[in-house]
Amino acid sequence: MAQTLSAILPPGYVRLTGDLSFDVTKTGKKGLWDINQNDPFAVWELTVSYIREEFEDTPALRFDDIYSFFLVSGGAMAFLVDDPMDNTATARNGEGHVELFDGQYRLFKHYKFGPLVYVHPITRPKSGVILSGGAAGGTLNQNTGIVTGISAPGRWDGGFYRPMIFAQSKLRYETDPAGLVRAFDVPLEENLEI
Repeated sequence: MAQTLSAILPPGYVRLTGDLSFDVTKTGKKGLWDINQNDPFAVWELTVSYIREEFEDTPALRFDDIYSFFLVSGGAMAFLVDDPMDNTATARNGEGHVELFDGQYRLFKHYKFGPLVYVHPITRPKSGVILSGGAAGGTLNQNTGIVTGISAPGRWDGGFYRPMIFAQSKLRYETDPAGLVRAFDVPLEENLEI
C-alpha cells in the first residue's frame, strides 16, 4: 500500500473525466471476460485537466505546482481526491453498508442497478459520517474506514474521498510551437487500500 499524502491537487482544473475498470481476464469463448476473483474490486480512473487561457500568466505557477507535486509523489504516494460525481454513500444509486471483511467491520458502498449490486470498499470517509443499525455507537477510523466497538453489520451515511495515485507514473502536457505549456492532463488511478 502506498503512503498517503495529506495534499490536494492545485485548484483551477477545467475538466474532470473518468471511468472505472475491473481486472479482467479474457476467457476462451468469444466475447466473454471473467473478473479476476483475487482482485474483484473496480478501480476508478480520473483525469484532471488544466488549460491555460489566452494572455493568462497565473497558470504558469499552477503548472509548476502540478509538476512539482508529480515529482514529489512520483506515483509512489497516494493522495486524496474528492470526486464530485461520486463522493457520498448515496450518490450513483448507492447505499452505505458496514460489513465484516477479513475479520474487521469496514465501510462499503453498494452500487445498485435493479437486482444487481456491486460492492466497493470505502477507506477514506469524510468527517461527519453517521453510523446506524448494528454499527450505531461504533468508532469509525477515518484513515482506514474500519469500524470498531460493534458486533453486527450496519449502515452508514455521509461522504468519502478516493485515495489516488498518478496513473502509470505519467504526466501529460501540451505545448505550443513557442514551447509554452498550454495544458496539463493529470491521469489518476484509485489506490485500493484494502
